[in-house]
Amino acid sequence: MPVSGQISGDEEENAMIEVVKSRHWAGGAKTAEFERAFADFLGYKHGIFVNSGSSANLLMIGQHDWSSIVRVSGCSFPTTVNPIIQNGFTPYFVDIEIGTYLPKFSVDVGCHFLGNWCESGKIVDSCDGMFPGEDTRTATFSFYPAHFMSTGEGGMVLTNDTTEYTRLRSIRDWGRDCWCEPGHDNTCGHRFDYKVDGISYDHKYVYSHIGYNLKATDLQAAAGLEQLKKLPRFLEIRRRNFKRLYEGIRHLEDFFYLPISERENTAWFGFPLTIRKTAPFKRHEITHYLEDSGIATRLMFGGNITRQPAYKNIDYIADPLPNCDIVMENGFWVGCWHGLNDEQIDYTIDRIINFVSKF
Repeated sequence: MPVSGQISGDEEENAMIEVVKSRHWAGGAKTAEFERAFADFLGYKHGIFVNSGSSANLLMIGQHDWSSIVRVSGCSFPTTVNPIIQNGFTPYFVDIEIGTYLPKFSVDVGCHFLGNWCESGKIVDSCDGMFPGEDTRTATFSFYPAHFMSTGEGGMVLTNDTTEYTRLRSIRDWGRDCWCEPGHDNTCGHRFDYKVDGISYDHKYVYSHIGYNLKATDLQAAAGLEQLKKLPRFLEIRRRNFKRLYEGIRHLEDFFYLPISERENTAWFGFPLTIRKTAPFKRHEITHYLEDSGIATRLMFGGNITRQPAYKNIDYIADPLPNCDIVMENGFWVGCWHGLNDEQIDYTIDRIINFVSKF
């Protein structure tokens, strides 16, 4: 029983076939349509479709106007932290609260960790969280199959700042100054009126930023438009599954720190559990038992990320991170995603109770 996955059908397949038949597969009209539709669903002015949620973070976090130090949770997914380092800033790691798994103190880059609402942060990594109409910060989203909806690979940056949108879109598209969609020319009507260093130059080849190629395709956008129609239902199933799991094992609080929702309408990405130090078992015992029972488990991403091999020789600042250490040693999560039904959720509850009953 997987912790996450993709739910799709004929609608997505047929939409992608239409794009294949059009013979325009790169980003174009479908991409623009998907950007508008997803931004509208979340209540934003602008969307920028990219090839992954990690690329969305690279675009959003890496290009923000920071001071030299950027505060972020010490229990983070690597590509929430990496753009800070890759762009020459110094990460400052703060500890988390067990239960919410959110930073104990204010941060610059917020993250809706495992779907739980994070109030702190000038910008927010929302790859695990979905709160339509409730945020105004520039935010990133992931459409990897594990998340709330899928385009296979893919991600989005949402912003209400038109100046920021124009700049980030340029950086996504090689850093070019031109805003024409692929396959279109002279949208501005002044394509040949530009100069570069005194030389007349085609605007399609004027570069105003140091950019990347982070673009996604119309094939992915076509699937995304169909997935977006199903997203409200997916979110509701996640809320229901989380509540059913919580009610089923809430009496086991002597063994586990149970998750604490910051908002009543939270659609959790997964159901997190951290084993208390007083529990008579270790994490590897219960996760092996659940895996052997056909219930997939996952750890809390990087745990205390400063202890991961990639960050051993990186310059950073950190508060004491005792709760990040506890989560790294004793935390895990099981699925509550929209592909699970009541019978499967009840089976997960039964197996957890059965394991604990042995002690």
